[in-house]
Parts: sequence; structure tokens; C-alpha cells
Amino acid sequence: MLRISDITIKKIIAGEFEAELPEVYELKRNIEHCPPWHVHDSTFNHTLSDLKHLEDIMRLASPKIKSYLNERIGKHTKGELLILVALFHDISKIDIIPEGGLYPQHEEKGSIKVRRILERFNISETEKEYVARNIRYHGIIHRLLAKEGFSWERIEEFKREYSQILPELILFGMADLEGGQMRKEDPKQFRFRMGIFKKILKNSLIVEDKK
Repeated sequence: MLRISDITIKKIIAGEFEAELPEVYELKRNIEHCPPWHVHDSTFNHTLSDLKHLEDIMRLASPKIKSYLNERIGKHTKGELLILVALFHDISKIDIIPEGGLYPQHEEKGSIKVRRILERFNISETEKEYVARNIRYHGIIHRLLAKEGFSWERIEEFKREYSQILPELILFGMADLEGGQMRKEDPKQFRFRMGIFKKILKNSLIVEDKK
């Protein structure tokens, strides 16, 4: 059985999990082109980029966020399980024909596909459900932040509906944004979206108030 602690970017790049996690390496064949998010980049490279940025965000997080991420879902912490969310969040894109560069329902289909993959990990059913749930809903916040349809009312509805995993969705949303090409391709939109992410975190209960 695989352990979450076994998963590192270095080991993935070295091909150490090709036998246990072939679905991850299949993502090398899926080249995405959906500016400003992805510009002729493989889903595999994007996945590793997201994973790196998530690790950086968690490492540099405030004490209250770190305390939240250290809460356990079964045997593992939320932070540990978010590593699996990053690794598998786009796992179904290889199975979907893109429409205008987008992959319809890849979140929902990924949350189903990942359950079979998670059987190879030493984690509980509750932990599998946690990972699958985060994958299923990880794309919603990105759609809400589209400038043409943005409204704080919709953001507030999102916060209420997904309050139980709101910090995870926001933290991974930040990593997913950093892991794409928007910072380079559309800096203004990148700053807008990152600003909203940070504002949501600032207004949440897990972020320390500034003295």
C-alpha cells in the first residue's frame, strides 16, 4: 500500500510510481491549450506545478491556517490529504474530449475515478471521501471569479454552501492559480483572482486578525 508520505515531486519526476500510479503518468499525453490558464502545457506538468505551489502555500501559511491543516481526518491531517487532492485533481482530463480548451465535468468525473486509485493508499474510507469531495468541487471558485459574472453575492453563497471545506478549496484554488500560466499570460486577471482568494481567507475564522 502506498503512503502519502511516499509522494514527493522528486520521486514522481523520477518515475518511481509508474507501476502504482500509471494514471498520473498518462497525463503527460494530455496537452492543454486554454489561454490564459494553460498554454500548450501537459496536465502532468500542471499537476506537479500545483503540487509545488500548494506545498509552498502550506509551508508559508499563518499559524492559524497551519493549525487548521493539522486537524485530522482519520489517521492523516487535512494538509497531508490535500497533497492527494493536488496530485489527482485533474486526473480525468485524459478521458475527456475538450470543448474550447475546457474539460466539461472533469471535476465530477475525477472525483469518481480517484476513488479507485485511492484504494492503493493506506487511508480510510472517510479520508477517501474527503479527497474526492475536494476534487469534485475544486473548480467552482474559479468559475465564480470570472470577471464577466463576478459578484460578492455568489461568493457568499459559495462560502455558505461549502463552509465545511472552504479553507481547503481556497488554499488549493490559490495553488491551482499559481500552477497555471495566468500570472504570465494575463497578469491583471491573475492579480484580481488572487486578491479575492486572499480576501476570502482574511475574512474567514482561520486567519489571524491583524493587530
